[in-house]
Amino acid sequence: MPTRILAAPFLIILVVMFYLSFTVDESYSIFIISTSVILVLFYIFSPQIDWWWYLRYPPKLDESFRQLLRQQYPFYMQLSPAHKLKFRQRVALYRLAKDFMSQGMEEVPEDLKFFTAISGVHLTFGWEDYLLPKFEKIIIYPHPFPSPQYPEQFHASEVFEEDGVVLFSAQHLVKGVLEPRRHFPVGLYELSKVMILSYPEKNWPKLSDDSWERLEQISGVSREALIQYINLKDIEPLPVSMVYFLSFPEAFLQEWPDLYRQLNSILRSYNRKELQMR
Repeated sequence: MPTRILAAPFLIILVVMFYLSFTVDESYSIFIISTSVILVLFYIFSPQIDWWWYLRYPPKLDESFRQLLRQQYPFYMQLSPAHKLKFRQRVALYRLAKDFMSQGMEEVPEDLKFFTAISGVHLTFGWEDYLLPKFEKIIIYPHPFPSPQYPEQFHASEVFEEDGVVLFSAQHLVKGVLEPRRHFPVGLYELSKVMILSYPEKNWPKLSDDSWERLEQISGVSREALIQYINLKDIEPLPVSMVYFLSFPEAFLQEWPDLYRQLNSILRSYNRKELQMR
């Protein structure tokens, strides 16, 4: 952590001052007090200091993750070099900004943090405020799970608004990132719900249950199939439409051009034509 690097010289000074105050002259103890105050301030403000540093010098993604983006994530592959760099940097910062917690695992593996970050960065790539900070906690289970809201249903994902928590089944999260046309991307879906909850003032489209027929035309997946896949009945059409807007842009534009333009105006998504103009 940057704070540890910055604090290291003061820690050395503190040790030296202790030694000098006990072996040479007690007057050196005044430096012990001032140095201790500085170290305490470093400790208190370490999150802000670290974040300030990372914003200016974002950490690089491991080569294995960069290779996955280059070979298996179509949205990233169509970006310009400058936007690819922006995407990678945001993924790295997203992983640092969120509080990842594991259930049924000792800790959250780095690749699961990476897959979560890909979903979040893809969704908010057109926004300056891309972290959705009202939901900082992300809990990942290795498989479908019950929860206090749904204690009798083992489901794939969930948002718990009261605590600002997003929950995922790892196996569903990963499949949705790697094969979004075959497996519903629960990462994009739940984070779309988070975006709507975080920014209710946005001019979000109002979708009724009649929307499901058109959404099925876009994706080839019925509402009933989504309910069975996630194993929750309260599937919402608006976040599903946001997922399909990102996953099936061509089919979406053809089937539902009005809604496509509405979502595009909110998300400012970088579709292929816009990328070619940049």
